[in-house]
Amino acid sequence: MPGSSWRRFCAWGLYRRGLRINLTRFFTVTRAVLIVIAAGVLGYGLRDLQEDTALPGGTVYAFDLSGSVDAGSWYSTLLQGDLKLTPTRTWLQAAGYAGYLAVVMTLFVRGARDVPGAGETMAPTPPPPDTTPPPLDTTPPQSDTTPPRPDSTRAAQPLVGRTGPVRATARRADGLTSTVVGLHGWRGAGAAVAHAAGTNACGHHSATPYLTLPAHPGGTHLLVTLVVLSADPDVNGDPHARGSGTRVRVAVSGEVEIRFPEGTRERVPR
Repeated sequence: MPGSSWRRFCAWGLYRRGLRINLTRFFTVTRAVLIVIAAGVLGYGLRDLQEDTALPGGTVYAFDLSGSVDAGSWYSTLLQGDLKLTPTRTWLQAAGYAGYLAVVMTLFVRGARDVPGAGETMAPTPPPPDTTPPPLDTTPPQSDTTPPRPDSTRAAQPLVGRTGPVRATARRADGLTSTVVGLHGWRGAGAAVAHAAGTNACGHHSATPYLTLPAHPGGTHLLVTLVVLSADPDVNGDPHARGSGTRVRVAVSGEVEIRFPEGTRERVPR
């Protein structure tokens, strides 16, 4: 019961002083007390093993204070109940108790030195931040007089579509042009431009040129198509550059060789 009373007293004191106590220092002290209690428990356990003859030296005492210490007194009960300190102690108990304290307490003290607040006063509270609002800027806002880009204005207009023999073109107002030209296998094909509004993330108006065959000729059919996307006026204004100057040769093996107007050649194996 003395142990319970002591714990109740500590809880009451912590409650009363909780708002003003240095908790770091408080728990540092309590941990040191717990190490002392653990050392006493170790010695108590060693004594039990000696009484069961599991360990030697049960009758060799380092000190015996039973004749001068009243085992029934309140202080003796408190020391035995909480710290496991008995009036008699064998040499093995004393060695285990002292060795445990020497090792564990040394490590604990070294670690406690690195904990802020364990052995030093708390730093002063910093001053509150300055909440004064900054002075209002009375300078009138400058209006943006930069004219809109002509390209962006023209890009919002509908696209113009044109079709020709095996050819379809969609042209934007700013000059960006998409052209599809059938180079091989498109005999009798139709050409068209599909227009849409509000369906493309790149702009409100969009158009897609495409080619269609009236029917599948059957079997394996090779189609070679030239797709040009450019805003270069020299390219868009020259039908030769957009397809009429491109030559296609299909070998018996199925390999396709494409020769562009500037002389570049591309081979596509079957």
